[in-house]
Amino acid sequence: METKATTLGRIAAIEAQIKELTKQRNQLRERAVLSGWAIWHFGSDGLKTNKAPDMTWWKEHRESSFNRLCENSSDKDHPDHKQFWKKPSKLFRVS
Repeated sequence: METKATTLGRIAAIEAQIKELTKQRNQLRERAVLSGWAIWHFGSDGLKTNKAPDMTWWKEHRESSFNRLCENSSDKDHPDHKQFWKKPSKLFRVS
C-alpha cells in the first residue's frame, strides 16, 4: 500500500512530466507551422459563438433571462460577457 507522501510525490512527478512534454509539443507545433507543414485554424471562422443553449430553448424556457444576458454580455467589461460568449478555438491542423 502506498503512503500519502509516495502518492503525492508520484502525482507531482507526472505533472512535471506533463508540463515538460506540453512545452516540447508546443515548440514542435510552432516549428511545423513555420516550416509550412501545419497551420493554426480558428474554429467558427474566427467568430465568437454562444456558450449557452440555442435561441429556441431560451425563447421557450427563459426569454426574460436571455434578454437580460444579451444586454449585459454586450458590454465586454461586464462579468457576464465571458460567461456568455466563447472565443474561437485555436486548432492545430496538418496541412
